[in-house]
Amino acid sequence: DATKSEHGVEVPFITADASRQLLAGAIDLIFKPGIEWAVVDYKTDTDVASSADRYRRQLFQYEQALRACGLSTRPATIQSVRAVATSEVNE
Repeated sequence: DATKSEHGVEVPFITADASRQLLAGAIDLIFKPGIEWAVVDYKTDTDVASSADRYRRQLFQYEQALRACGLSTRPATIQSVRAVATSEVNE
């Protein structure tokens, strides 16, 4: 549970991709339920699973930004604000 662990909401980040282009954004939710950080991205899609490919790059960038800070992460998840299920979009 995110509220019972170290966590951050709307966490801003800036990092560079492999081509050294700067990427900036905000991660909806990060929390540390164990030894790794969890990344959650909230979406308003009604069918998150069918849109997961669209979000794969975005979540990868979030994970990379945290790893650049020396933090280990578990696979990022998408949480639909209109559905009950959570979806992992990493392989």
